[in-house]
Amino acid sequence: MTAYSTIVRAIHLTTNAAWFGGSLAGAVALDPPSSPRRRS
Repeated sequence: MTAYSTIVRAIHLTTNAAWFGGSLAGAVALDPPSSPRRRS
């Protein structure tokens, strides 16, 4: 049961990280003025 719990936890963490990363990338892409830009 411990090995199963470890696998489930690992999958849960990786899917949460992927979801959060995708949401963050989408938010930045949808709101470009909020992203920092260099002005020359």
